Amino acid sequence: MRKYGVRNNIQRYKCNVCNKTFISKKKLDPIKIWSDYTFGKQTYKQLADKYHCSVRTIQRYILK
Repeated sequence: MRKYGVRNNIQRYKCNVCNKTFISKKKLDPIKIWSDYTFGKQTYKQLADKYHCSVRTIQRYILK
């Protein structure tokens, strides 16, 4: 696997074996989002900026 450029400010990678390209995405931790929302008193918008995702994604994690 090696770096294969940047698109939309996201690092892309390419597999040397199968020649497929992909991006590495981290999964969000619902427990951390919930604690930031309840104890940190952060809004959906603040959490979306912090975790680099959309407000709707944060809403789905909070409602789980």
